[in-house]
Amino acid sequence: MPRKTYRVSALGVLLLGLTLAAPLAPAQALKDAVVSIGYLNVKPQQADAWLKAFKKHLQPALEELKQQEALRVYHVFVPGIHHPGFTWTHALVFVYKDRASQGVVEKKLQEVLAALPPEGAVLFSAIDLSKHYDDEWLEIDLEKVAAPEEKKEEGKE
Repeated sequence: MPRKTYRVSALGVLLLGLTLAAPLAPAQALKDAVVSIGYLNVKPQQADAWLKAFKKHLQPALEELKQQEALRVYHVFVPGIHHPGFTWTHALVFVYKDRASQGVVEKKLQEVLAALPPEGAVLFSAIDLSKHYDDEWLEIDLEKVAAPEEKKEEGKE
């Protein structure tokens, strides 16, 4: 059975592949961290080259964004064990300070991907978008959550 190949632009990969396409809420609406996880399927024959391109082109921008405190942390994961049902080869995790910071990071990465030389852009198009999906998690600030008070027993002496 022949394999289908998908061609996408670097900007499309940014929006879909790096999990930064979530609509932005007003900065006042969310003050806690936003955790975004993008699950990607990089073609096996291009996985090493893709990771090197990520380090060369995106990591410097991500480190700069950490210094500016727009991005708290980022991680790249691969499965530790084989799961036949997995449709992804890499997971990208970004922890933003808040929604406004997510917008700053999104804009910067769009700029970086748009400026990629053709050989770099080809590697970011090695992502099979038919097997891509995103998760987004919001951090709860437990300091702001009140614990229920314990009931005092009445009438006992």
